[in-house]
Amino acid sequence: MTCENAFTFELYAGAAAPSQPVADSGHQRVSAVNRVESLEDHLRLRFKGTTPYGREIFRRMLQRAWKLCEQNKPGAISQLESELADFPEFHEEFIRMTSRLDEEPSEARWKELEQECSGVSLTGVAASLVARSRAAQACNRRLEAGADVESVPLKS
Repeated sequence: MTCENAFTFELYAGAAAPSQPVADSGHQRVSAVNRVESLEDHLRLRFKGTTPYGREIFRRMLQRAWKLCEQNKPGAISQLESELADFPEFHEEFIRMTSRLDEEPSEARWKELEQECSGVSLTGVAASLVARSRAAQACNRRLEAGADVESVPLKS
């Protein structure tokens, strides 16, 4: 188990199908369909106001932040900010998706986040992505060193 939020990467990649194969019994098929519908509702709400292209770029920026932190690059935040700036048409989406990373989907909460995040710069987005990656990597190191999963904080 790692702290890198693989589910977040799946979400931003647009995955909507269960990763486990569905058995042939009718009950299990209904259960799998319900899970898929629930995940689709979750994704629809989480990605409201975003485009597939914006989500893909954002997913790649999440991966980029992770790699920059793995490589312990000095100036990771400014480098990521520069890369985010290459896509001015998606700045609002990047801010929106960053604000939604740790929150459970809720229409009311999204409206609050939109207000709270107005005026956030790309520096703020880059800093948030780098901080998340560094925290997750620190969590991974503690787990690899034998720390108990319950004793490792999963939120920074």
